Amino acid sequence: MRCPPEWSLAGLHDAVWTVIEPYLGCKHEARVLDVACGPGEFATRLKRAGCYTVACDYKPELFSGECDQLIGCDLNREWVSAITPHGPFDMVIAQEVIEHIESPARFLREVASLLSPGAVCVMTSPNNQDKASRIDYLFHGELPWFQLDSVHGTGHLTPIIVELFCMMAVAAGFELERFCGYGLRKPLKLNWRGRLFEKYLDFKMRGKCLDNVINLWVLRKGDAPEAGMHCLSSPVLAKARQWAQVPCERLPVRDSGYGRSITNGGDSAPPSM
Repeated sequence: MRCPPEWSLAGLHDAVWTVIEPYLGCKHEARVLDVACGPGEFATRLKRAGCYTVACDYKPELFSGECDQLIGCDLNREWVSAITPHGPFDMVIAQEVIEHIESPARFLREVASLLSPGAVCVMTSPNNQDKASRIDYLFHGELPWFQLDSVHGTGHLTPIIVELFCMMAVAAGFELERFCGYGLRKPLKLNWRGRLFEKYLDFKMRGKCLDNVINLWVLRKGDAPEAGMHCLSSPVLAKARQWAQVPCERLPVRDSGYGRSITNGGDSAPPSM
């Protein structure tokens, strides 16, 4: 059976697969949820690897892959009750999803509620803090992929900032396993002011991954979540600050050709929800 297309940056699914393989290898017939699965390329990989695969999407009629259960749901409405009977899960995959969510903090708590104790979640999102994004915002006042006139095409609602993501994930009861970056942004064509600011960023942000297109987090379900984002305790804030200082590990850029990607060079993919 032909594999469905990959709705993501070219090679991202390959990179994510290398990250999750060690977790799947130690869990025979792992129960995995693929959130906003799109046509089902990654769900098909999971199913063929022997996982019990549950896939959900806003438009399940677009699914053309393989899975054990396919569920139609809107992640910006009540969706957990439709998934819960098929859990709890050993792993939840949410690739290029959280930036489409109206409330990322709520989404993280919902994902945590679907995981078994000690299970892991893998999330990816566009990197809004790379050099290109910072320079673009400085001179144009807009972030790439999140311009007002492009929301209808990309479905992107919420830019995910690393420091705030860390705070929301800690508050949801997660522990950080891994923080990675994937993809290389195309070189910028800058005037002298832009080049000067680029040199400043190189100095100010040295040691951090500044040119990756995608951020990837591996989170492990830990303690019970906080009562709410409005009343975070000091330990949560301290842990979030510690997470935000973790260096970004660069994942190798490769594309096995397992699934045909419909994007390239950092362009946005059609939303899968």
